[in-house]
Amino acid sequence: MCDACDRGISSEDPVQFRQWRDQQDARIREAIRREGWYFVGVEEDEARARPPFAYTIGLTGLDHPELVVFGLDPEISRKVLRALARRVLDGSRLDEGDGLQLPVWTSHLHLMELRMLAMPRPEQVLLWTAATYGPQVPITALQVAWDDGNGRFPWEPGYELAAWLQPMPGTFVATP
Repeated sequence: MCDACDRGISSEDPVQFRQWRDQQDARIREAIRREGWYFVGVEEDEARARPPFAYTIGLTGLDHPELVVFGLDPEISRKVLRALARRVLDGSRLDEGDGLQLPVWTSHLHLMELRMLAMPRPEQVLLWTAATYGPQVPITALQVAWDDGNGRFPWEPGYELAAWLQPMPGTFVATP
């Protein structure tokens, strides 16, 4: 479900939908003002074989690419993006090809291997980010790829998880 759906908001009622949209925009802008960034989580859609994904809004204002991660549990996605956004807010820069390890709690504490991949056409995936900044502000994004627990990524032989969980950059388009 989506936030509008959860609240009983129908896109078929343009006035109600616009009011909800305006309130959501205000929440996003306030969070960015207060925290420096905002978290958007999108649930898995099994009917369309779409993995869950999450992304940031706000890093564009720091002249940094936004971040998106696919295929993780929403709480793990939030932890990963929070840790990476904190690095950016503290002055670090993440670039295409960068690799790093991040300690993450799942059922136990482990080091998650991450790789930053350039994402073409991020406005097709980061819909709220594109709406927040509008068409006049170019958006760039990095896809945060994660390993299978054995140091292998989806593009490598022997990757042990379902490849659809982490679509390769440029192959996924979100739908509103």
